[in-house]
Amino acid sequence: MLEGSLSSSGPARSVDPLCIQKRLRNICGVAIRHLDVPGDRLNMQIPFNLAFTLNRTASRNTEPFFISKLIENSANPLWEELDFDHLLQYPEELNQHQICVQVFSWTSSRWKRLLCWELDLRALSCVGENLDTIEMDFPSNTVIFLLKSGVYVCPADIPPTAPPYIRPPARTIRKGCSLPSIRQLLKLEKDAADVRRRRLKAQLSVNELISTTAESATIQRRIELTESRLKTLRYSLEECHIQSISLKQYTKDLENNNQMLNSRLEADQARLNLEKDELPLRKEKLVERRASLTRVATELRKRRLEMVKSISLIYPINRSASGRTFVCSVWLPPVDQYTNCDDLTLSASLGYAAHSMIMLSKILNIPLRYPVKFQCSMSSIQDLTSPKLFDREREFPLQCIKISDRAQFHVGVFLFNLNIGQLRMQFGLNTCGAELKKTIENIQNLMIERLGVVSPSVRVPSAVSNGLSAPSPVPSEATHAASASEISENGIIEENGQVSNAQDFRRTKAQPSSTSAVFIPESTS
Repeated sequence: MLEGSLSSSGPARSVDPLCIQKRLRNICGVAIRHLDVPGDRLNMQIPFNLAFTLNRTASRNTEPFFISKLIENSANPLWEELDFDHLLQYPEELNQHQICVQVFSWTSSRWKRLLCWELDLRALSCVGENLDTIEMDFPSNTVIFLLKSGVYVCPADIPPTAPPYIRPPARTIRKGCSLPSIRQLLKLEKDAADVRRRRLKAQLSVNELISTTAESATIQRRIELTESRLKTLRYSLEECHIQSISLKQYTKDLENNNQMLNSRLEADQARLNLEKDELPLRKEKLVERRASLTRVATELRKRRLEMVKSISLIYPINRSASGRTFVCSVWLPPVDQYTNCDDLTLSASLGYAAHSMIMLSKILNIPLRYPVKFQCSMSSIQDLTSPKLFDREREFPLQCIKISDRAQFHVGVFLFNLNIGQLRMQFGLNTCGAELKKTIENIQNLMIERLGVVSPSVRVPSAVSNGLSAPSPVPSEATHAASASEISENGIIEENGQVSNAQDFRRTKAQPSSTSAVFIPESTS
């Protein structure tokens, strides 16, 4: 590191007018020519960055009051347009003449101080007005200051071949003050000092007056506080008076309302006494009506049971010795055995089963989720719930005689079995998995387990059990008729003497049905 002093080390080579100021605030830029640090090969450490700081002294413990921007890879750096705005609040910093300039390099992620100069700006010599127009061969490590009045360097750094005198620019010459002006300034300064003395004297007198009248000021504050409290009390008194008037009016309104309510209460009491006298007569009428509704409900249960048994007579379901189930002596196999049955027999048996299921749903007042369009052996079923189907695609056949797509037939049979499962679920019977494929067995089980139909003992002829169609034998009434005890044991749930409507068929197994249109033993109702 090179350290030195740039104070006046020789005779001045230029004459500066008295009006030229050489202070920190007059510096516009700083330049260094032929930067060379002894013992440090700076130019071999490219890339490198240079910056300079301005301090009061050369001590390392002194905080700089200005730090310049970085200049990359240049041995002749130039810093222009220095910004001293942050020092405007410290005018003593801007007015000083003696400063310390330190140059640092940034290499290998660390700062290193290269050069340090302590100088007095008043000892600098002017070498020109513009740095670009100066043609001098400056020595190594020459610090050039760009002031508002021109370019200045240390006298020791001026080459010997340079002219001994450099004429100052004409624009820097200003006319000095005259003697009358100086006298006028001295008079103004004397008057200002007199004004300051008068101001101080007046301030002392005012302070003395304030100290002598402190007690009177305290009393005045107390008077003002008392007046303020009195004003507040008067305002509170007015508010209380207004509230008193409103309370009196409210009390009067309450009295009028109380009289009105008393008169209305007396009228209601008289009407209540009259209705109390009529209560026994109304009770007798209600008892008679309940007895009538009970008789009607009993007759309704009997009639529904008779109609269900009539269906079992019209469409008898029998089982052969080989385990096959027949409806009206026509075999209806489970879904997985449809290939063992001809299309005509399958369509006829499905027509019988569809009609029996339609009649059961109407008798039991349970709407079916998938409506069935009954046309004997050409019946069909509709899916009105699926949102992905078009209107023309919602009807599926329950017959396989005149259809080309057998998949539609299987979809229709699946929906038909879902309807049977819906009826069974209303009576608490589980129908899922493989049980759903047993169409006619599920209907027979429902009628026997929940609807009070006696299990048939008639077997179909052997010819029919072998798959042949034969006329349906008419079973005797003794086989299917129910006794009076059976009728009394199988009834409809009623609540308070009234028969409830059937529950919505969309209920799931997780939500058990509480419908009153279900045939269960009366003992559990």
